[in-house]
Amino acid sequence: MEMLQEAINLYEQGQLNKAEDILDYLKNEDNKNPEVFYYLGCISLEKDEYEKAIDYLEKSIKIDNSQAKSYEKLGEALGLKSRKVNILKAARTVGKVKNAFQKALELDPQNLGAREGLFTLYLFAPPMAGGDPEKADALMAEIEAINPAHGLIARAMKLLKEQNLPEVDRTFVKAAELGKDDADIQMRVARYFMDRKDFRKALNSIDQFIQLKPEDPSGYLTKGEILSKMNRDDEALENFSKAIEKDAQNLRAHYQRALHYHFQQKNDLAKQDLKFIIEQGGKHPLRDRAKKLLKEIK
Repeated sequence: MEMLQEAINLYEQGQLNKAEDILDYLKNEDNKNPEVFYYLGCISLEKDEYEKAIDYLEKSIKIDNSQAKSYEKLGEALGLKSRKVNILKAARTVGKVKNAFQKALELDPQNLGAREGLFTLYLFAPPMAGGDPEKADALMAEIEAINPAHGLIARAMKLLKEQNLPEVDRTFVKAAELGKDDADIQMRVARYFMDRKDFRKALNSIDQFIQLKPEDPSGYLTKGEILSKMNRDDEALENFSKAIEKDAQNLRAHYQRALHYHFQQKNDLAKQDLKFIIEQGGKHPLRDRAKKLLKEIK
């Protein structure tokens, strides 16, 4: 149990690869622990490995079907996987997504993540695939009652669908202020304003995220991406390197650093990062991109 708790602590700090190494060992030692499969599923989900995430989460549920969190993450994984397929296949997946989130709420009526997942489904899915604006509005009100900052994010998503961008901006600012101690809120606000090219607001939120989760490499990776878009390349490189210091297996940070080394014509350093990705990447989509870039450099 001490090793499992260590893995959970590492996961919560954003140290995904270190946590995964421990969980893989525990899985091989005891394949009947639902928590091991649950956290392996969460890690795969954060790595965008949706098939693996679904497999792990279904195994966790098969061992223990009383945990709302497992159904919540399963719904999230199924929903994200459906975005990668054509519209007909996605429509067939909607029922599974909805069932997973509804089961999570049945087991835990206060489950925020399942509510947010259903809200997103009802808001953005076309009517033929289960979209329902009225149900989305009802869920948004429930989210606001449980967690006002997350409620503001939901409201911003609705405004975004309506293309009311000035009001979306204001709502994200309010969410950042209200959720100043919520790392998830700060990351979402940072990424939104990075896409909007409002880099000052993006940096404010990602710096707050880093203050809340200093061991999480994703904060430094995202800050590096923001600084890169501001043409502050040396600072961007510094943050990509910090992300790698926190997690040496972080392939995204290695790839971003390789791009910047290549841009600065430090191609020997770029090659080191690209070769690392190719050797360690397994089936990760960045592996093919690293191979392509390495050929261009040669």
